[in-house]
Amino acid sequence: MKSSQHPVLLLLLLTLLASSTIFAQNHPLFRFAPSLPLASIYHDQVSMVDIVIADELDSVEVPARGSGGWGLSKPKSAQFLSDSSSMISNNAVVMSYIGNHEINGDLWIKPEAEDGTIISWGDSSSFHFITVFLENNFLNIHRYYVDSLFVLQSEVEIETATWSQIHWINRIANSYAEFEVYVNGVSLVHDTELIVDIPPAFTMINSQVIVGASPDPRSYGSSFKGKMMGVSLNGYSRSEEYLTAFPVFDGSEFFGMPLYLERNFDKLITSSPTEVGKRAFVPYSNDFYIPQGLASTYEDRRAPVEENMVYMSMYHKDIDGDIGGNNSIVVEMNPAENYRVRRCFRFTSGPVYGHVPSMAYCAGYLYVGSENVVYKCELPEYDPTGGKYFDLNPIHEYSMLSSNLDYFNDTLWVASWGRYNTADRAFLLGYPINENGDIDLSGSPSRYEIPNTNQGAGWTEYGGEQYLFVHTSYGGTNFSKIHRFRKDQLRPQDLSVAERVFDLPAGGEDLSFNTAGDMITVSESSSRTYQLRTYYSPWNQFYPYIFEITQDVLFEDVDTSAVAIEEDEYVQLPDHLLVSAFPNPFNAGITIRYDLESDMSIGVKVFDVRGCLIDTLLEEHSHSQGSYQINWSSQNLSSGIYLVIFESYGQPLMTKKIVSIK
Repeated sequence: MKSSQHPVLLLLLLTLLASSTIFAQNHPLFRFAPSLPLASIYHDQVSMVDIVIADELDSVEVPARGSGGWGLSKPKSAQFLSDSSSMISNNAVVMSYIGNHEINGDLWIKPEAEDGTIISWGDSSSFHFITVFLENNFLNIHRYYVDSLFVLQSEVEIETATWSQIHWINRIANSYAEFEVYVNGVSLVHDTELIVDIPPAFTMINSQVIVGASPDPRSYGSSFKGKMMGVSLNGYSRSEEYLTAFPVFDGSEFFGMPLYLERNFDKLITSSPTEVGKRAFVPYSNDFYIPQGLASTYEDRRAPVEENMVYMSMYHKDIDGDIGGNNSIVVEMNPAENYRVRRCFRFTSGPVYGHVPSMAYCAGYLYVGSENVVYKCELPEYDPTGGKYFDLNPIHEYSMLSSNLDYFNDTLWVASWGRYNTADRAFLLGYPINENGDIDLSGSPSRYEIPNTNQGAGWTEYGGEQYLFVHTSYGGTNFSKIHRFRKDQLRPQDLSVAERVFDLPAGGEDLSFNTAGDMITVSESSSRTYQLRTYYSPWNQFYPYIFEITQDVLFEDVDTSAVAIEEDEYVQLPDHLLVSAFPNPFNAGITIRYDLESDMSIGVKVFDVRGCLIDTLLEEHSHSQGSYQINWSSQNLSSGIYLVIFESYGQPLMTKKIVSIK
């Protein structure tokens, strides 16, 4: 039947298709969240058989989420108890398409059996049907389409007795049936199967959704057994940034993934103009906490690399904008485990309800800024059996600027915030800090003028140079900016022009750097308070992540090609210098020997291959002709290639490559 012969039918189909396209932009086809009231308009109404909705309170969460605890939310789960457990939508779920289309879904599950159907939708007799199930712990997807069955028998194993966030995708596009599966933010399978012909015919799936049992005779017949904290079915694509962001498992509903993503219309995630690397969802956002300060153990180069942690301070503001419903907190996250929350600390003295906009780390202490006071807090030693939630009481207070904090090269850097008026000025001040973490306020600090409205400032090194990065933000709908200054550009009383400016999503806050020299920062737009608030309009921009920007992006315009890598084990610069290193490769330590054939000034530094300064082995000074050696201990050095650079009068003289093997 040619569509040109039936203009009314064609118009109807186009209208349905257009409405379906609009509908599918960010509206779920089906969604159920047990933590919401059963009658909530924000998820589908369902009928349940042999399912119990119960509090989902792990024992480690009791101090924060139990009765008499910190007052944080207590999530619920749907518990599927037997082979007959099922949940069915009260109304039919409708999706229409012509040709190419996508069906996908989110699952937050904790299986207690290795087999069982999770979700199914469609009419198997009409050959338009999809079902997702577990068999021997492996995730499987069946898709009936155009008289054919397409099967994903994946190698994705879903662990029992463990919570997993799963995003599965089925696309029909360009003569292929395509399957993808992401588990906890990691892409684990991408499979395609050729379709001989994709007919352009208009298709409508009009059927109830079943969670649990399935009418598909080829899937696993019994129901999913275990706990489910959320389930959705979608006819629109999630962004890659969403799919590859890691859940932080903070104990709340969806494990820190923003709850307002899972309401009637999903918030559309803002794209970052600057390339972003690793991302994790901001923890405790579902409990109305707003991210502020960031610090990492790497700020103190003496900290063991294998124990590297990231810390984030947060304050509480409810949906009406009232502060102080719950105490301010500091969250400890493990970047090696995709920013999974390891511990959480609550202030019970000091900045109990403080804004806590800044943090720094030195010698086992956190320095937390709030209201022109810097609080020194001692971190308790980590005990894997000691629990997750702790009270934190400052051991010392310093009256000083506190809008920004950063520890770098035996100095605590603090900053003021210049507000919105361009006439207001902001300054960064540097105070000496000793190996015990005591701040010396007796002398005149180092001083640099920096951009106002700064939310975070942090130092790093690259290619033998020191750089200051300043994060500025006006909040709301405007993009944030990261300003990069080389240290020799900065002035005490004049605001220098940034060497480069990076655009980022709105709500940018504090920043820090990790062991690879990558920046870690966070967007305040993750806040549930700002996105659902009633006292002002919600923010337009939404970027719900703590995220990294790699050193390659931060310095892609900086040329370090003048520093060459020497491949030989024994290097000679005629008439001046001979260098050797042994053992090379090395493990715990290495001896670097250099012979001078004439008097000269020599300094020695070690860099990684990205150009980040690792250690200064020898401050430059005059040497007489002769032989010298440096014994360097490298207990905390990661495996990899490093460059030993000899300098004379501040200029690179020669480079020796060394290799660390752990």
